[in-house]
Amino acid sequence: NNKLKNLIIEINESLENYSKMIPYEAVVLGVNNNILSASAGHELGLRKGEKVNFIKNLVRKNHPLYHFATGYEYESFCSGYVIQSNLGMSLIEFDTKANSGCANINSGTLVKKVPGFKNAYFSKNKNLSRPKLFFVRTLLGVGSSSTNIRSSQENSLTGFQSDLGIELDVILSNKYIAYSKFFLGMGFLGKEKGVVQDQNPFVSDFEFGGVYKKGLSKGINVNLSLGYNFFNYLLNDDQASSTSELSFNSIALGAKVVIPINKKINLISSFNISLLESAKFENAYLGNVDKGSRYKLYLGADFNNIFKYSFSSGIKIDSINVDFNNDQRDFGATNITLLNSINFNF
Repeated sequence: NNKLKNLIIEINESLENYSKMIPYEAVVLGVNNNILSASAGHELGLRKGEKVNFIKNLVRKNHPLYHFATGYEYESFCSGYVIQSNLGMSLIEFDTKANSGCANINSGTLVKKVPGFKNAYFSKNKNLSRPKLFFVRTLLGVGSSSTNIRSSQENSLTGFQSDLGIELDVILSNKYIAYSKFFLGMGFLGKEKGVVQDQNPFVSDFEFGGVYKKGLSKGINVNLSLGYNFFNYLLNDDQASSTSELSFNSIALGAKVVIPINKKINLISSFNISLLESAKFENAYLGNVDKGSRYKLYLGADFNNIFKYSFSSGIKIDSINVDFNNDQRDFGATNITLLNSINFNF
């Protein structure tokens, strides 16, 4: 019994000594702007106000003869402060002013507590740097527009369209976001071919759904979205005092890739496809709607903390195609828009 008891004590001491050599307390679970969640809390010393370093290139040092661990080598590339701590999880804010390397933090990055350092200002102010729960974009776009209507003959119109919109993201967790977006568009289309007259299109576009965020290496994020879209397209012929309306409801699937260039600039590319669920064209001369689709491509960039503001700019291509049960009749519209937005977090 004494031998067994001594063996247990020796094992416990060895494990305790070994645990003291491990140079990190937690790993990053997810990142949202400059706030991240870590896999440990106050049970491992990550209390509110504590300073931490983020480390990489972890290498274990072994005894040359017996090959047991004698220590670790690593490199610190960013620092931050614990702003909220619970059992099993903590929230940490980057110290972006200290090191631009913070842009390389992603899921799985190692977190090490800085011994003997505690920021009293962070620990006393409960509401300091709380995680941002809402992300709002106010958007304005101007671009070219073209519409094709094929009935007994092909009719083509080209011109311009301006868009005004707002997008709202609600941060549910590090990986999940609820979103909604609403756009209004107006324009002018002049006849290029056919018998149609000049038109003044009016567009309303509403979509809501959810996003799943997946972090990759080097800070790259992939966002996968699933939503439902309501789209109305009205063609107004002022000369004939008539209106043709296309109503288009669809399931929307999307993928968005965010590539950080530095701590202020992110490159954005996204692709969305809407699969027709129901559609209605007011003027029956084209026939009943058979099938349709919508594709959206966006290429642009986010600019963060530029003169205390954040904004985005890019090119959006939006293409809609509807086929009717008559093989000789269809409808198509394509808009190429320079889209700019001012962004807010709160």
